[in-house]
Amino acid sequence: MDFTRAIGKTPVECIDTPGFVVNRLLVPYICEAIRLVERGVAAPADVDVAMKLGSGETRASELQAFAT
Repeated sequence: MDFTRAIGKTPVECIDTPGFVVNRLLVPYICEAIRLVERGVAAPADVDVAMKLGSGETRASELQAFAT
């Protein structure tokens, strides 16, 4: 934990498990954002707004490479 703070990061404590906590939370959001755009439910810009207001992070426009 001290090393993480020393390099300017905020540590999150968890048990020993595969994958990083943030990545395991983010991947389902990314997949659903792609599905929403692919199915015409929402435009990438609208997904961006929803994510920014809902979570403060992640832009669907950054995910467009995955949707092609």
